[in-house]
Amino acid sequence: MKNKKAAASVIEYLEMVRKVRGKKPQGFAYNGVEDLILKEGEVFIPAPLPEEISRGRMKMCFKNATEAALRQDDISGVGSWLGDGLWEYTEGFALCEGLIPVQHAWLSRNGVAVDPTWTDGIEYVGIRFNKSLLASAIVATRTYGLLDDWRNGFPLLRNKFDSAQLEEYYKNLLDKCNA
Repeated sequence: MKNKKAAASVIEYLEMVRKVRGKKPQGFAYNGVEDLILKEGEVFIPAPLPEEISRGRMKMCFKNATEAALRQDDISGVGSWLGDGLWEYTEGFALCEGLIPVQHAWLSRNGVAVDPTWTDGIEYVGIRFNKSLLASAIVATRTYGLLDDWRNGFPLLRNKFDSAQLEEYYKNLLDKCNA
């Protein structure tokens, strides 16, 4: 994981929780969301929210980041000073001044985090999810947030992280729901 110093408090917290949890459960690739983030996640450097992206309501980060990510066609030129490309939905752990790290969602691109919920985030560590996977998961589960999918037996924690495999899982789940 690059830029560990930029997210030292979050990483320290994740390592502590992973240690307390101990061994991973049988049939799981990770012993919890924290272990998944430590093994597969990236550090993101916070940047101001571009004015073209609306700030959402507090305590609704998963919804705010999902809606902003899925509206990419409307905001694809946003924040061009941060590089080309679309913003990706990113989920993991983040920290505000004076708090402990919490599960959180934001947008990222080129190692930069922009947060459509918080104005004071200082550390971000998470996993990027492409728009197609995000849309499949949200429709299949009818809920926001991907990491902590307890209703479906924690699919992200059961196998080594593979975005294409996970997208296929949610598409199959959706097919079962529609059958």
